[in-house]
Amino acid sequence: MQRYRKRAVKSFSLLWYNLYLFIPEIIASIITIVSGIILSYYTGLMPLLTQGLVAYSKEMWVGFFKENTLKLILSLMVFFIINFLVGVSMTAFKLSMVTNIIKKKKNNLVEQFKISGDYFWKIVWLRVLMFLILVIILIGIALLSELAVLFFSFRYSILIIALFIVLGLVLYKAIILFAFPLLFLKNKKPGHALAHSYIYLKKKTLHVSTVLLILALIVVLITFVFSGLSYLIGLIYVSLITATVLGYLQKWVIGLIVDLYLFLNLE
Repeated sequence: MQRYRKRAVKSFSLLWYNLYLFIPEIIASIITIVSGIILSYYTGLMPLLTQGLVAYSKEMWVGFFKENTLKLILSLMVFFIINFLVGVSMTAFKLSMVTNIIKKKKNNLVEQFKISGDYFWKIVWLRVLMFLILVIILIGIALLSELAVLFFSFRYSILIIALFIVLGLVLYKAIILFAFPLLFLKNKKPGHALAHSYIYLKKKTLHVSTVLLILALIVVLITFVFSGLSYLIGLIYVSLITATVLGYLQKWVIGLIVDLYLFLNLE
């Protein structure tokens, strides 16, 4: 357990001394916000939102959506495509820098951004495979839930189904846990990275379980700290912008610490 604690501390230390890791997260968030604002103005939704939801009747909202259905659908598609492309690019950029940090190599931001392009399609295919595994697990949960409904009372079946969902999601997370570290640190192909992540789980079940538990505790700790910080700031000054910035910062810190901790724990 001592080595897990040391790696957790090291994850925070590495982030503190490599604050440039926030750059991909900041870029992705800015593009998300800006694209959302632009498309909201394009569809005519932003002026309505700025005047408040209660300023318009239900009939007016229904009329607006009927008149702008095509615009809204196209805008949503463009928004998701932009954010998917940017998200994959920034993930590749971030994890390529994390890889160098773990390997104790220097990061040149421009060079790493160029190199990260080699991982774009690898990440896309890896996420597709992860999604397929999730679908298979959800189908399994659905089938087991049907059996639970048949053999148990409504009250017990609800509890059993909830248990199936929790166990299924934990299993999914455990299977894919080291896929990205294997993709970057071991330079595996997407399919091989996912397969080896599963093999890694089978061979080192206790190790993977411990890493998952520590990660959960880290997420709870960071969430608690930011909740306390948000509360203290709220006592002094209430601002939507401040709350938004803290929310994004919490998300970035959690994501980066999780990435660093996982890469450090690939044995």
